[in-house]
Formats: sequence, structure tokens, C-alpha cells
Amino acid sequence: MNLFDALLIPAELMPDAPALADADGTLTYAELGGGVAAVAAGLTERGLGPGATVATMQAFSPDFVALLFATLAIGARIAPLNARMKADELVAVVERLAPDLLVVDERYAGVADDAVDRLAAPPEVLPAGRPRAAAEWPLEPVEVDPDADAILLHTSGTTGLPKPVRLSHLGLMSTLLRTANPPDGTPRGATVLAAPDHHVAGLSGLLNNIFGGRRVELLPAFTAADWLRRVEGSGAEHAFVVPTMLHRILDDPGFAETDLGSLRVLAYGAAPMPARVIKEALERFPATTGFVGSYGQTETGGTVCVLGVEDHEAARRGDPEGLARLASIGRPLEGTELAIVDEAGQPVGPGVDGEIAVRFDPAEPWRATGDLGRVDSGGYVFLSSRRDDLIIRGGENIDPAEVEAVLDSHPAVAEVAVVGLPDDEWGQVVAAFVVRRGDAELDPDDLIAHGKRSLASFKAPSEVRIVAALPRTALGKVRRRDLTASTTLESPGRIS
Repeated sequence: MNLFDALLIPAELMPDAPALADADGTLTYAELGGGVAAVAAGLTERGLGPGATVATMQAFSPDFVALLFATLAIGARIAPLNARMKADELVAVVERLAPDLLVVDERYAGVADDAVDRLAAPPEVLPAGRPRAAAEWPLEPVEVDPDADAILLHTSGTTGLPKPVRLSHLGLMSTLLRTANPPDGTPRGATVLAAPDHHVAGLSGLLNNIFGGRRVELLPAFTAADWLRRVEGSGAEHAFVVPTMLHRILDDPGFAETDLGSLRVLAYGAAPMPARVIKEALERFPATTGFVGSYGQTETGGTVCVLGVEDHEAARRGDPEGLARLASIGRPLEGTELAIVDEAGQPVGPGVDGEIAVRFDPAEPWRATGDLGRVDSGGYVFLSSRRDDLIIRGGENIDPAEVEAVLDSHPAVAEVAVVGLPDDEWGQVVAAFVVRRGDAELDPDDLIAHGKRSLASFKAPSEVRIVAALPRTALGKVRRRDLTASTTLESPGRIS
């Protein structure tokens, strides 16, 4: 078994069908395969093979897709890294990951070079680039242990640094077979993909659509105007967005003039969808556009629950039950078991709050997700909050402890607690509640700038509130959930 089959199967069935399109043109499945073979040959020449780790900092591009499948083909594992990381963050991640090779887009070379210079055992660094010549295709992939790592994704956890999540060949292929339509050689149309390649939503979107035989229209950097132009210009039938993207698409001045008639399915996920945004989308997109909401986690390798087209159509008609279920994440996919469990890990009944747990095999133990919610009598799952304090801004996971560590290094800060505040555009924004050190002067603008110097821009606080004290438990732990409700403000702070 090898996840590489997700490309090999459609390429054998439909070699001349278009596979990838970007600003530089279109590649057929056979042309993509030839590029993959060339990259695989280059990796093998460097001594890489089963057990090796290839890390990369790239935007979605044909170069990245070729590297992804080439790494899988030789039996190695690939770790797409968030290209927005600053050098300090990259040093910590690469030290723990210890990759054999780091492939970097030219635009991120400065940050990567800075980080690598600080490492005691730096990996080989190569610039990203399309192969100059194709190699022999089809390529025979290395057979790997089904449980071997295929892809490593980093997601923020409770330790302050992004943690690697290991996704196996078997796990990802199983997810594909649950969620994608296998190729049959017939045209499947096109999809616009704008989610980042270091995120499970972006990678699962790529794998699903390549395996299904679609043409993937790559949009390496999202803007609403570019997305609208690409959908209209390509005649795409499918697309995936995170809630923040959908909010910006609806707000774009060109939305009303754009012909979106080709779009049959618009999927969304990676973060909670504000009810106001999805209701507006149902009103303003063409009646022929169906919506699909998805819920999953990096650890599950993709989608667990879906709120389907029929559910959205019920809401579009004004059906009260359909409107109410817009607030849900839908129902579990076939082949996925989901339960709400209590603190002892035992399933509870409909309407009872608890932690969401999933499993894909009845013989497996329940896997806790860290999300709290309930299931209604129809099997629809409603999220209520997260068990931990993770902030989700525009689909990106942010650990408050990582942000707090940076802000705490400011000489005027005595104490700091970071939380996510609700926001219609981003889902949540990062807010810092800060106690000043003695009589030191502390300007919120200065502290925001301090954060941006060491953190990726999406992690830096958007709002700083200077407070007299932080609410704490009897044992001295900060009560994050009480910050906005009970903290006495010394000054109102600001939003940048």
C-alpha cells in the first residue's frame, strides 16, 4: 500500500485529462506524473527513501504537488510547514522534526536561512522548483507498511509549540475511500482550491480531488477578488472555503457582477461557520449552488461530519428545522461512529452535553476530540465549545500559551492571558489581557508590534486590553473564560 495510489490510479485511467491549473498553465495527469517521477529521482539521488522526512515551506503550486507525491512514491514522509512562521518558530519546529531535507519557496528563503543558521544539526536546504525534464512514467512506488507515516501536519496544542500529527498511508487512503468518488475515467469537472497546503483541509481537498479525477485550480494566495475571477474564468463546479474566506467573498465589491453559475457545490469547514454568514450566502449565491459544511480534525485525517446540500436547501426554503440545523456540523459520515461522552468516557443520550468522540472501527476505542457538544434526536451534532483553550482564527489553530510566552517577554508586562474573542469575519480573533509591570508605561500598539516581530501575523494579538488583575482560581490558575466577563479594565485597549 502507498498513498501515492491517489495519483497513480486516476493517471492510469485518464492520462490526458487536466489535473492541475495555475497562472502558468495546465498540466495533464500524465504531465504531472512525469514531473513527480523527476522529483522522485532527484530525492533518491540524495539518498532519501523509506523513513526519511522531507519538510517544505511552499504555497500550493504544481511544484508542491509534485514534491508531495514524489516523497510518497519513495516511501518517505512529507511535512508541509506553515510558511507564515517566523524564524524563532521555525527553529523550534525543525529542531523537533529533524527533517533530512527542507524545500523552500524563494519568498520564504530569508526566514528559512535565518532559522537554519541557528540549528546545531541543520537539514539540507533546497529551493523549490519545477523539474526541468520529466522522467519515466508511470512510476512504481515503494511498498510501505500501511501504518507508516505518509504526512506530518503541525497543529497547535497545549504545550506552546505546534505539535506534529502523524497521518498514515492506511488512514489517509481509508479517508479517501470514505469521502471521495473513486475515478472511473469520466470527466469530473474542476475545483478551486485556496486552502493552505499545511492545513488538513487543504491537503485533504487536494487528495480527494486528484483521486477523483478532477482538475484542481490552485490559488496559492487567497483574495476574494482572485477567487471570484478564478471560479468565473475556469467554470469550476466545486470549491472549498473556510468561513473567513466566504465572509470576504460576500463582502467583495465584485461579487454581484461575477457569474458564479457554474458552481454546483461550495464546501466549507476548518472553523465554525457564523450563522449570519451562511444565511447570507444562501440568499446571495445562485440557487443552483449547493452548500456542504464539513467538520474534522487534523488527527482524523479529514472529514468526520457533513451538513449536506439537502440540509442547506431546507434552510434556504425557510424550513424552521433546516434553519436551526445550520448551527450544527451535520451528521457523521458513513463508516464513522460518533458519540457524546461524559467525563468517564461513557456515551450519553441525545440532547446531553459532553465531549465529542469518534472512531472508524467498532473494535477501536473512542477517540476524544477535545470539542464539546451534543447530538439532537435526528443525529445532528452541535458544537458548544472546546475543552482546551485553543483559538481558531480563520481556520488556523493558535495556542494561547505560545502567544503569552512572546508577550510576557515585553519589559512592561507583568502578567498576560490570551483568549479568542468571537468575530464574524475570522471566527475568533486573538485578544491579550495584560497587567502592566509596576508603573511602567504600556502602549497596546507597542505590544501588538512586539508580538508581530516574533509570531506569524495570524497569531499576534489583534486586541490588547490592559487590566488591573487577571481572574484566578484558588490554586492560582487563570480563569480564561472569566476574562471578558469579570476582569476590571484599567484601560479599554484597542483593536489594530
